[in-house]
Amino acid sequence: MKLASEYPCLIELEQSTQLQVDLRSIDSAFKDKGLEQLFHSSYSHIAEIVSNVYQHAAHRPTWFVDWRLSVSQQDDLLYISISDDGQGIMGSISRRHPEVYSDLDAIKLALNINSRIAHRGKGFQELVKAVHTGQLHSLVIASGNCSLRANTKKIDYIDSPYRDGTIVQMCVRWTGGAL
Repeated sequence: MKLASEYPCLIELEQSTQLQVDLRSIDSAFKDKGLEQLFHSSYSHIAEIVSNVYQHAAHRPTWFVDWRLSVSQQDDLLYISISDDGQGIMGSISRRHPEVYSDLDAIKLALNINSRIAHRGKGFQELVKAVHTGQLHSLVIASGNCSLRANTKKIDYIDSPYRDGTIVQMCVRWTGGAL
């Protein structure tokens, strides 16, 4: 499974902010490319991921975080990627749970997999569920030196080259033709 950065970019938005995101600017970028239907069908997932950037990426609430949304196409697949240069999943999780020592454990905890710990969000878990039900074709979550790759059949955890921040890439089937 490739990351979207390996395909030509159709939409690219970059922001550096510490305040609320303007989802209207994202909606406008999708509309400009004829992808309004995709935006509306993926809105809850996009909003959840961007919300995670604002809630978890900064080390401190006053720090700015650079983040990027991009959409790329290969054949009948569209890749929606949201990435940030923040502290990563491990950095965010370890503030509340210092017993978590690995990126793998942090991603699993963020997904609420085999976890009975309170204060766990449902965002990543809902993304995985969307993959398993076929709403999304596939999903990649990469942070630190670990990547989760999910498709309709399984979830794999893969050692990956270290990266600052987090990238979440959703892949959806596109029946609207070439863009």
